[in-house]
Amino acid sequence: MANNPEVLYFYGTFSFYLLFIGPSFLAEYMLLLKEKTKGLVIYGIVAFGIQLAAVSVPIALGYGLEEAMYGLVLSSVVRFIITIGLLIAYAEFKIDSDFVQQFLATAGPLMVATLLSGSAEYLDGFIVSKYFDEGTFAVYRYGAKEFPLVLLMANAFSNGMVPKVAQLGVKESMKNIKEESLKLMHLFFPISIGFMLVSEWIYPRLFNTDFAESAVVFNVYLLLVVSRLVFPQTLLIGLKKTKTIMLVAGLELGVNFGLSILLVQQFGLVGIAFATVIASVLDKLVLMLWLKSSEGIAPTNYWPWKWHLGYSVVIGLAYIFVS
Repeated sequence: MANNPEVLYFYGTFSFYLLFIGPSFLAEYMLLLKEKTKGLVIYGIVAFGIQLAAVSVPIALGYGLEEAMYGLVLSSVVRFIITIGLLIAYAEFKIDSDFVQQFLATAGPLMVATLLSGSAEYLDGFIVSKYFDEGTFAVYRYGAKEFPLVLLMANAFSNGMVPKVAQLGVKESMKNIKEESLKLMHLFFPISIGFMLVSEWIYPRLFNTDFAESAVVFNVYLLLVVSRLVFPQTLLIGLKKTKTIMLVAGLELGVNFGLSILLVQQFGLVGIAFATVIASVLDKLVLMLWLKSSEGIAPTNYWPWKWHLGYSVVIGLAYIFVS
């Protein structure tokens, strides 16, 4: 495959997409920091609508993958142009060496933590490919997907609360985190439970009967809602304790990899999925304990524990029911 000119050509085309799409994420953060809520919603609809149309329209008109790739690149260029416009409107173009140093000191560990967290998916894929054939790998990849809205909304909420921690102070911010995270729990726990109950019916119809087993893996990944909707990392970032997040991300990756190797031999694909869930829960527990021991911040100050534990038991029972 590496010597196939067509494959290399598409790699080159996709690299242009990456070149323009990376800086374009600044647009979302600018609108978020400026508290342009309506603008952020409109931007999301327009940006992703353009991307969807740019990829799907060429295919609908009978063109091939090459034209769809060109559409993807074009959509990234449009988003890049929008980002430049927002920078002109809201940003001041100058190099501030003090800010750069402070930024790297705070953001550097977060970048490493993101890299470590993202590596887990590839390590899991490596383990699956080592122990199973290509068909089973495909089954795993189709199932190893957590409910995307949970991840997106949890990350958006966490990122949105970080500047408020600095502006309002930790005490007031903890109250907001507790109240708003409870709203997310009321929304996403029932949705996740609902998907868990119908996933085995949906997967064979959405794909084909060969991917029925993917639903079993997907149900385990739905359990990630338990860890996603707790936000000790938000307070840590607001307090600029980002090195802790980096170290714990490394711990999570190590636990994930070790447990995957251990559990895959006894439980197969489900074992690898459970390793991811266990490592993610451990990550949040360690961060919560660190906040308690080093900052004196009790988990109950920002964690609606009664509702969260109640929902966690219910989704656990739902998993047992469908298994």
